[in-house]
Amino acid sequence: MYRFDPRRHTITFHAANSPNAHGTSFDYWGYHFATDGTGGHSFQVRPEGNGFKMHPLVTKEVRPVPSSTIISSAHFPDEFQQDFLIANTIGYLGLKRYKLHRDGFTEGGRNDKPGEVWGTPTDDFLRSDDKNFRPTDVKFGEDGALYVSDWQNVIIGHMQHSIRDPNRDHSHGRIYRMTASGRPPQQKVAIDGQPVAALLENLRHPVDGVRHRTRVELSEHESREVIAAAREWIKQFDPANPQHAHHLLEGLWLHQQHNSRNPELLEKLLSSPVQHARIAAATVKHHWGPADPTSGNLATRIEEQMEKVEVTIPGHLSNLEAQLYTIGAGVYARDGHCITCHQKSGAGMEPVYPPLAGSPWVTGSEERLAKIVLHGLWGPIEVNGKTYDPAKGIPPMTAFGAILNDEELAAVLTYVRNSWGNKAPAVQPDTVKKIRAATKDRTIFWKPEELLELHPME
Repeated sequence: MYRFDPRRHTITFHAANSPNAHGTSFDYWGYHFATDGTGGHSFQVRPEGNGFKMHPLVTKEVRPVPSSTIISSAHFPDEFQQDFLIANTIGYLGLKRYKLHRDGFTEGGRNDKPGEVWGTPTDDFLRSDDKNFRPTDVKFGEDGALYVSDWQNVIIGHMQHSIRDPNRDHSHGRIYRMTASGRPPQQKVAIDGQPVAALLENLRHPVDGVRHRTRVELSEHESREVIAAAREWIKQFDPANPQHAHHLLEGLWLHQQHNSRNPELLEKLLSSPVQHARIAAATVKHHWGPADPTSGNLATRIEEQMEKVEVTIPGHLSNLEAQLYTIGAGVYARDGHCITCHQKSGAGMEPVYPPLAGSPWVTGSEERLAKIVLHGLWGPIEVNGKTYDPAKGIPPMTAFGAILNDEELAAVLTYVRNSWGNKAPAVQPDTVKKIRAATKDRTIFWKPEELLELHPME
């Protein structure tokens, strides 16, 4: 994730969101949230060191997540305000809503302090039985309704299918408008072309989108004019009055946006009676201090931050097998590889991705398993009495034959066959080499029933 300042023409590394940063949003108090499209992880982005760091925001339930947003609408019910929405395009096929706890959270063994935001799932918000419903973005309009873009495509994978596959639909898509029954639309607020004084009054508005579009409009005016007017506007607010804390914070954010430092206003907010205002002010101070891209404190070279893979080698493996297992642990954990769908625990994600832990598909025939990983898999598959059906909009399992060499493939097979309670013979690179050669002419995914005919379940 990067931060671009159009006034100073600086672009800086902000925080590590890998592999695909799809979605970023800010709430009423300026808390920053982000989502990773491929892995489906959601984060709160908080100041740390000379920069910022991602912290888990919710327990991941679905993937992928191409977009996220904060609910802020005068049209929607009060109990939904400032909740977190994520869009999912495989399996769940809809929008999931999470209640965000900003004042600390101590359930489930957590010990979050105020400002360390944690989200808990709510009832279904929007879900479809259409297997090709692919919500890719969500935005609130000026009427307060929620607009959902639906990619509406049968083929969505780029690893499983050619980018030039003629079955890809480049012409169709949908936009849905979601409203709250029986509630009036949000009143329109004049923004475009309004004078600075009127725009500053818009910053009192309770809806995040109104204030955001107002700040965008203020960007069309000279910074000198905006800051001069803002300094007069904030004089009417009392720093000791909790009801005025957010108005003063908007004034501080305006100074930050226009690169005009106001130490006096900053200090008032750092002493605000409202804790969230104090935290927001501390974030601005961080931007003006160690995280200032012009200060020389930030690294000039961006280094990818990789999660360290901790490996505990099973005692029944020989030295050579242990080496394969270690290599396989790294392959399994790569972005866009096994861990993305089957998870670190090997438990998969019901009802979409089957488990590897305790699965006879994994611990049984090594030839059957190698064929799956070499050429991919497509079709309903039964694992431990549960059926995982691609008819629910799930793409095929990726064919890794062109991605992994014989050693890497043998290593990751050895890893999954001997992790999470599994115990099965290691797979040797020579074995993979022979199976690869024997199936070199295959150009399509395997079907489960086809493999079972060749290699009956043990």
